[in-house]
Amino acid sequence: MEERKYLLLDAFVLSETSKTEFAEQLRNYILDQRYTILLHVMNLVETHRASHKFPAICDFLSQVPFVIAANPEVVLEAEIQAYPNHTELPINFDSAGYSKASLAYALGAHLKKLDKFHRSMAKINLEVREEIRANCQKSVDAGFNLEVHLLVNFLPKVARLNQAAFRKLRAIVARGEAIDLSIFKGGYLQEVALYTEFAKHGKSVKESDLGDFFQLAFVPYAALSVVDNERVDMIRKINKLAAVPEKYNVLRMSEFRQTISA
Repeated sequence: MEERKYLLLDAFVLSETSKTEFAEQLRNYILDQRYTILLHVMNLVETHRASHKFPAICDFLSQVPFVIAANPEVVLEAEIQAYPNHTELPINFDSAGYSKASLAYALGAHLKKLDKFHRSMAKINLEVREEIRANCQKSVDAGFNLEVHLLVNFLPKVARLNQAAFRKLRAIVARGEAIDLSIFKGGYLQEVALYTEFAKHGKSVKESDLGDFFQLAFVPYAALSVVDNERVDMIRKINKLAAVPEKYNVLRMSEFRQTISA
């Protein structure tokens, strides 16, 4: 079976599919290059806010292959279970086998259900921002390098998700052996980004950052990601770090427009 090539599109890119010319170019590019669009709850939530564009966006998505990925904590759980091997990206919904009419209806209904989730995000965002701030400050105060920051902040996540896996990883550390954290692809990129942006460079965590950092969990699983300019700059800097074993393929919107119109 041919391995899928995922195309991760930020919410602002998805919203552009409400414009006929862009939608046609993108649809042709996806079908020609045999991509599958990678959706997740956060870009769906943000797309949902542009309610007047819903019908056109849903119509576009119903014409191309797409999947809706599981949330990052589920992805991390799968990565933990598979360690020391890699795992495929866990998927909640796959458009394959559905008719255009049924997909458009299902997407519209799914997006409307996100209202409640979106309203609950404010409290969650505040808690997450405080946790990020505290973890990054801890790394600054202790003078942690990237490797130590990753280990100190990653293992508690494992403990919360899977006690058996946590004990296995802790035993590896106790033996003085190295844990290959890069196998935990999504969480690894998120923590590297948090360290480089907030611990090393001392930036404050804005509410608007959280959706972007949520999305980073899926970038390592995508053959190509189209994200905002700030995240492109950040990921391209991360690609130059010796500690990062794989390089992430990201484009700005302007670069992507040139690519699909060539």
